Amino acid sequence: GLKLQSSLNMLAWPQVTTIFIVILATVILAEWVSAAVRKALV
Repeated sequence: GLKLQSSLNMLAWPQVTTIFIVILATVILAEWVSAAVRKALV
């Protein structure tokens, strides 16, 4: 959060893009893992 805010303030768009991609990848991975666990339990 703080890294993202400081990058936005400095207009470091490549860094902002990288942070967003990492967040997005983390969310997608978490969704995939939770779906796999749910499937295994049901």
